[in-house]
Amino acid sequence: MTKGMNNPAINGYKWCPKCETTKPLSEFYPANTPDGVRSPCKQCNRAGGKDRYQQEGSVGKTRNAQRLEARLALKRQLVDAAGGCCVHCGYKRSLSALDFHHTGKDKEHEMADLLNGVHLSRALAEAAKCVLLCANCHRELHAGEWEL
Repeated sequence: MTKGMNNPAINGYKWCPKCETTKPLSEFYPANTPDGVRSPCKQCNRAGGKDRYQQEGSVGKTRNAQRLEARLALKRQLVDAAGGCCVHCGYKRSLSALDFHHTGKDKEHEMADLLNGVHLSRALAEAAKCVLLCANCHRELHAGEWEL
């Protein structure tokens, strides 16, 4: 098979212009093209996506950093509204080690789900149904080692 821009699939194989290799059609993503697959191959597509993500100022990397920053800011507000420390032992060093434990049966949402771009009022309403526990106390509570 010769290489070129518009190489069709021949006998179940196709040329990848990136890695310059002839590969079976199963190594290409499906597409609405005459041969039913797109170029480059899956491996080159993945590598290209990772390279673009790692570039300085990439849109994906910037958006992920912004989402993480917003998520942490919202969690900080919720933790502060809940007293700022574990109600059982007083732990307060790491924000990521503090969990919200629902105390009643009126749970509408998982608190972790509410940290992804939800309105503060909705998150505060759900947090009001919870107590703040550190990760260790939360696990001990669910293990039955103590009760609220």
